[in-house]
Amino acid sequence: MPEKMIVSYCAPTLAGVKTANLFSCEYEDCRMLEEEVHLFNQRLQSKNIRMMILGYPRNRALIYVYRPILLRKDLEDVQTKKILKDRGYQTEDIAQCLQHLIERLDGYQEFPHEIGCFLGYPSEDVSGFIEQKKPCKCVGTWKVYGDVKKANALFETYRKCTCFYERQYDHGISLENLVIR
Repeated sequence: MPEKMIVSYCAPTLAGVKTANLFSCEYEDCRMLEEEVHLFNQRLQSKNIRMMILGYPRNRALIYVYRPILLRKDLEDVQTKKILKDRGYQTEDIAQCLQHLIERLDGYQEFPHEIGCFLGYPSEDVSGFIEQKKPCKCVGTWKVYGDVKKANALFETYRKCTCFYERQYDHGISLENLVIR
């Protein structure tokens, strides 16, 4: 998987302004992709950022890049815990939560929309999307059911961050040097 793809899809996470990003990519060899993920994790271990494969839907790989410290904080939110516990997650252990997410993604009949909890989306927006009792107020990186002003500010931050990171990478700044500790 090209580094440019990681920069383009994960800049806010690399910058430390977002818990996680998720993207899919084509792959030719499952073992080779797993080795690339392993090497990414070795390279960026000291930067407190991780990558994992969540699954292989429709001949693509679903790649999750996240900051464990931010994910742990997100999973401590009371409403987030409720969303996840209602779907069988053990929220005290990040590894167990991620494993349960992988299981829910594997052969899913309905996409596990609680994945927004793992991406740093506000819990009221994740809950609103799952319940769909009222229309969303706006759409950006996710559908917003709560604070539109705050969400729009985040969308703009993510957009600017991605543009900046892509320019920096194109000018020769390495992936390691782009990642904020």
